Amino acid sequence: MHHPHAFSNPTGQTRWPRNLIATALLAALAGCGGAETANTTLQSVANALNSAATALAANGNPVTPLPEPVTPGTSGTSSGSSTGSTSGSTSGGTATTPPPASPTINTIDTLIGDMTLAHEGTPIAFAGWGTLSGPGLDFGNNPPIEWSYALPWGVIFVAREGSPATNTRVQVRNMRFYVFSKSTRTWRSLGSSATVDGSMYNEDFRQGNDVLPAAVRTEASGGLSVKPVWPYAYHFWCCGRQPFDRSDLGGIYATFQARLVVDDPARPDDRSSARFLGYTGLDYWRDQTSGWAPGQPNNGEAGHGRMKYVTNEWRAFNLTTVDAATLRASPPPLE
Repeated sequence: MHHPHAFSNPTGQTRWPRNLIATALLAALAGCGGAETANTTLQSVANALNSAATALAANGNPVTPLPEPVTPGTSGTSSGSSTGSTSGSTSGGTATTPPPASPTINTIDTLIGDMTLAHEGTPIAFAGWGTLSGPGLDFGNNPPIEWSYALPWGVIFVAREGSPATNTRVQVRNMRFYVFSKSTRTWRSLGSSATVDGSMYNEDFRQGNDVLPAAVRTEASGGLSVKPVWPYAYHFWCCGRQPFDRSDLGGIYATFQARLVVDDPARPDDRSSARFLGYTGLDYWRDQTSGWAPGQPNNGEAGHGRMKYVTNEWRAFNLTTVDAATLRASPPPLE
């Protein structure tokens, strides 16, 4: 005896009576009055037919539910409202998913830590070098009255314990610096560069004429990379000396990002044995053209940040002359 709502054809397959199909289609189409895409209509039809299938199965007639329609270019079932809408823009009826946002490498806590925590390591430079005592400020927010230009810089050192790695480079990118306005409590960009300029300097910086060209390599993921070899450190900067309003100077913020990369992919990856340190700072300058001179009559440090090891993952290296409470209340741009 057959169930009154199904009958068998000669092949033995279970089919639905026409009145049930018609009822299901009418219900589906009634719910699709405002549909704007074919996919939405198909989704509603499938939902109605699957509901009918569930009712039949409950009375002893196994029926395979219809599959969920899938938007072209996607896999699986999309989340969203019951109308089948998806996030993102559409073009020609095909939904597109926006690319994931890039993770933020720098944070306010990192920035504050780079001005308050001890160095993670130190270079081989002579012990009398005051920078080795930790991050700190020199002129801070009070450069000499006649100095009204700023230039950010960074250094990549070989750590004091030495770096046995021979197939590792240090990649540097995204150098930025900003000035904080006392009057508006806002940040303004003074300069931004995906890459940097620099040279290899004798690590203790006492040998003013001991400077070599840096063998840099442009990296596809941004910036450039170098291989510091003691006694040289890679000293770099960006953007040129930029003017600022000294009377409205509420603070400075400078940053760059660095990580370890393999030099030659055909050779063993020895990044785990690399020991390089990075840190950043900023100099105030008298003007755009005066040069460095003994006693530094034309320039001097606003301050310098914490020395940190360069790792396989991107890290931000920061300097700021702004206090922690102000940073949290009025955070600078972070990336």
